[in-house]
Amino acid sequence: LCDRRQRQMCKETDGEVPAAIVPQQIRDYVAKNFAGRKIVSIDRDKRDWEVKLDNGLDLKFDLQFRLIEIDD
Repeated sequence: LCDRRQRQMCKETDGEVPAAIVPQQIRDYVAKNFAGRKIVSIDRDKRDWEVKLDNGLDLKFDLQFRLIEIDD
C-alpha cells in the first residue's frame, strides 16, 4: 500500500518493502549495520524517513540519509 500525497508510505503485507522503493543509502545502512534484517515499512515526510525493521527496531533518517534515531 503506497500513498504518495503529502507523505510517502509503503507497508508490504508479505513482510518486506520492495527494495526498489527504498533509497539506496538506507538499504546500504541496513545491510551494513543490521545484516539479514528486512525493511517491513518505510515512511517519508517533509523532515525525515522512518524505517521499521522485521526485528521491531525503528530507524529514523534525516533527508540526507543520516541516521538520527533508533527506537525499539
